[in-house]
Amino acid sequence: MPHWISTFILTAALALPSVAGVTYTAETRTVTAEDPDHTADIKVRALVSGRKARVDFLESELPELGKGRYLLSTDEGKTVYLVDPDGKTFALWDADSMVSGMADLMRRMRWQMKVHFEEPKIVKLLDEKGEMVAGLPTRHYRYRTSYRVRIELAGTDTINTTVDEDIWTTSVLQEPGLRLWLKQDPPTSGDDQLDRIIREEKSKIQGFPLKRITVTKSIDHRGKASDSRTEMIVIEMKTLPVDDSAFQIPSGYKEMDLSKRVPLHRD
Repeated sequence: MPHWISTFILTAALALPSVAGVTYTAETRTVTAEDPDHTADIKVRALVSGRKARVDFLESELPELGKGRYLLSTDEGKTVYLVDPDGKTFALWDADSMVSGMADLMRRMRWQMKVHFEEPKIVKLLDEKGEMVAGLPTRHYRYRTSYRVRIELAGTDTINTTVDEDIWTTSVLQEPGLRLWLKQDPPTSGDDQLDRIIREEKSKIQGFPLKRITVTKSIDHRGKASDSRTEMIVIEMKTLPVDDSAFQIPSGYKEMDLSKRVPLHRD
């Protein structure tokens, strides 16, 4: 066999495990008016290739998603596993069920406490060319969501809430695996009408969010205010070859059931 052919075959074989992809680093910070000196920070580094994605937690104050752990998906985030290298374990991470369960809990609490959401409304205030974020062009959207909550429990209390949200998205990147972390799905409020109108409006947003600033302001009938601000920003984004093994659960890791904290034994 000619030398150049054998060299080509060897080079191609060595290149097989690597596929085209992107990597990004994103930071999220939440500050509340009640405790302005404390911030809830999350910093992740992600690898994405096509439908596959891995999100490593570099910093996190979330109990389950601690530093060193990572989320893994090969189907655009539809099926997600939480991998713990320290414990050499992995578990199905069903964020949708968690959100659904939280919504059900809030509905039950609303029924017990007689909580009513009134006058829910979402308005698009801006749709314009945005600034460059992580070296990528963006579209800038601004939304305002407002509603009043009436609580009947040993008297009646009302809370007026306004949520102002600025979102900078890019349509340059087409990797569907970006949905694992950079997605448009808003957190549920537990009120079906409010959640529906938010979903319908936000579904019109094009691209993946690279920057998001959410300011929530609430004030009760006594004039007591409660504010919070959450910022998420992608601080670095670049293309690079990704080793396909990054999207595989390491051999020998034990599968766990997060709801029971016990290993899953399979025949």
